Amino acid sequence: MKVRDFGELVQLRNEGKIGYVDFLLKGVYRDEYLQWLDERDEKPNEDNAELFFEETEASFEASLFYPN
Repeated sequence: MKVRDFGELVQLRNEGKIGYVDFLLKGVYRDEYLQWLDERDEKPNEDNAELFFEETEASFEASLFYPN
């Protein structure tokens, strides 16, 4: 699957044209999201995609303020 430009995906997500599942599966977090789902024995859905995105975003922001 072709990874789409992050900025394009953000724009589509903000416009409501795609949900969190498409945002994740078509972007750079695809492999991480699929692994996260596999570890939890879950299938992609909007609820867990949004949770994954929020956790990933929070982790990224924390790393900016508290680098190792």
